[in-house]
Amino acid sequence: MHTRLIKPDTQQLPKELEARFYSAIGKFIDSYGWFDYNLGLQISFWHSGSQLDVRKYLTTDSHLKTRLDVLKQMINRSTNRVSEVEQSEYEQWVANVDAIRALRNEYAHGRWIHSKPTADDDGQMTFLPLQWSAGGNAERPPLPTLLSELEAQATQISKLTAQMSTVIVPFLELRARG
Repeated sequence: MHTRLIKPDTQQLPKELEARFYSAIGKFIDSYGWFDYNLGLQISFWHSGSQLDVRKYLTTDSHLKTRLDVLKQMINRSTNRVSEVEQSEYEQWVANVDAIRALRNEYAHGRWIHSKPTADDDGQMTFLPLQWSAGGNAERPPLPTLLSELEAQATQISKLTAQMSTVIVPFLELRARG
């Protein structure tokens, strides 16, 4: 029995939009890699007082979620007093990281198709989650996404990387007890 392979149809996508799409996806993945790398550096730097053996979490076969969970453990063990603003900023940062991590996992395993041109020439792509009709799980709907939204998601990852030290330092730095 022979199964026909289905290839993406890139003929529908105008060349400028195709270039923008691949640029945005590439930036998303690259920014995610830099975020993960910097998260590992932060864990490596701050772990000394945490009494956690972090070496096993700083390997290529461990996942970002695992490293994020380790960071959360380190922060939960912190005895530093932090302000409500610092606590809120940290919690918002973690929520944003979790949302981007979920998107990355979806994007890495799904497919994209060109939907239709939009009035402002901001191409609309449709993300199709990885699923098969025989999978037994509830079917997940396609997710229409403007190229500008995908580009903004990639930029958000860079911002989360830049915010990383700001939101974790209050919890992990040594402070004089008073």
